[in-house]
Amino acid sequence: MNFYVNYCIGMTAFWIVQSSGIRMVYQVISEILSGTLIPLIFFSEALQKMLFSCLFSILRMCQLVWLCENTHWVELLWRLVKL
Repeated sequence: MNFYVNYCIGMTAFWIVQSSGIRMVYQVISEILSGTLIPLIFFSEALQKMLFSCLFSILRMCQLVWLCENTHWVELLWRLVKL
């Protein structure tokens, strides 16, 4: 899927001289929807179900989801403070 999206963005360079803006918008949207910038746990349940079904969210978020499900939030914050 990533190849096809990058291919389509590259094809826009045929009509648009600078396609870097389109690529940047795609990167920001994919980082938000995959949980890289904002963890998916903070979204509503309906939106979480939709976003967890995407493959790129599984690749980027599975470690954080596992950590949040298996630890209490106070312990998680304490671990982050100790870093």
